[in-house]
Amino acid sequence: MAYDEKREMPRVAYKAPPPLTSRLISALGRSCRSLWAIPGERRAGLVRIRPCYHVDSLSLGERPMVVDLGPGCDANFSKEMMERFGAQCFAFEPTKKHHPALRALEQASAGKFRLVRKAAAGECGRRTFYEERRQESGSLIEAHSNVGSGALKYEVDVLDLKGIFEICEAREINVLKIDIEGAEYDFLLKAPSELLWRIRQILVEFHHHCVADVSEADNERVIEHLAQLNFLHHSIDGVNYIFFRRLWAC
Repeated sequence: MAYDEKREMPRVAYKAPPPLTSRLISALGRSCRSLWAIPGERRAGLVRIRPCYHVDSLSLGERPMVVDLGPGCDANFSKEMMERFGAQCFAFEPTKKHHPALRALEQASAGKFRLVRKAAAGECGRRTFYEERRQESGSLIEAHSNVGSGALKYEVDVLDLKGIFEICEAREINVLKIDIEGAEYDFLLKAPSELLWRIRQILVEFHHHCVADVSEADNERVIEHLAQLNFLHHSIDGVNYIFFRRLWAC
């Protein structure tokens, strides 16, 4: 199985999305690459989880502890991890409009799913959160392409990785899934290495394509940082990544 090679990318400012035809062609290309990769992923022990993630089944463990940063309104990732692997899930979601559906899931989960109404970033504190009524995902970053002039603004509690470990009362996290709309760079680069060592695998959706002044070079900084901690990485589309360490290789 081939993993992504490091490459230097020029830093570029955010640009408007390409025309619909270009996006359709790009989506078709990703689908073809994804299908081509399936046999190799299976040999390597990688399992696909909706909507767009992979987990490493070989280092997952029994009844894994899953931390879902940014589950969205339906928490599809957490749901599938509970259904397929019996996972215990902690979901950190600051978006107020998602809370009713996530509370209902929490009540129906028999203790497997816990909602924490806080955001994740590089430092603990209070931050302004921008909720766009017409988009599912809001952001701590005003320069995110989802944030328009009519976005709803409110203050939220923000936790760093240390604070997340404390909330979960966990010694180890089996799977940390991160979809926090541009705050992932600050969150991961400021996270203490001793805490990252206590995570078996990290799933990240990068948002270089929708945050001003962020580029693929910033993705590479995160990739290099995690590689120094012996994380392997795999991605089909250059946006959604899995970082994982095999226990016998640590």
